[in-house]
Amino acid sequence: MRFEVICRALVLVSLCLVGLAGCEQPQTPEEALEALIQAVYTNDGKSAWEYLPQEEQKILSAKADKINAKAGDKGAVEPHELISSSGFVAPYAIARIERTDEQAINDGLLKVKVHTQDKKEIPVLMLNQSGGWKVSIGLYYDTDGNVRKTP
Repeated sequence: MRFEVICRALVLVSLCLVGLAGCEQPQTPEEALEALIQAVYTNDGKSAWEYLPQEEQKILSAKADKINAKAGDKGAVEPHELISSSGFVAPYAIARIERTDEQAINDGLLKVKVHTQDKKEIPVLMLNQSGGWKVSIGLYYDTDGNVRKTP
């Protein structure tokens, strides 16, 4: 009887671990970029927020604070709600994502180009921060990895 209980518990734990394996964060820069684009496309700001570098999260938080200070009792905006209005990416159908500097992946900075179905090329800077790939939306970094001058 006790052996059956232990076996059932092990089966349940195994099933939970298998289920959690599907919830992992993207491992490659391309997966992170695709996840951000999908989150923006579906208006899932909370998920998109996880793919932004910390510096850009701080900038969006400061912008939200300014908006909320001006709005008063009229309503509040959350920082992640500003992502889709940041002008980074429209929900184009992606033809492919091209790494432009394979060596840079070891330095934690990587330049990629998003090629869209309508023949546009969008340069994007990827950063490896906090154990995962983040996508710069151009608020703090330019596409070469340089820090923008902030007022």
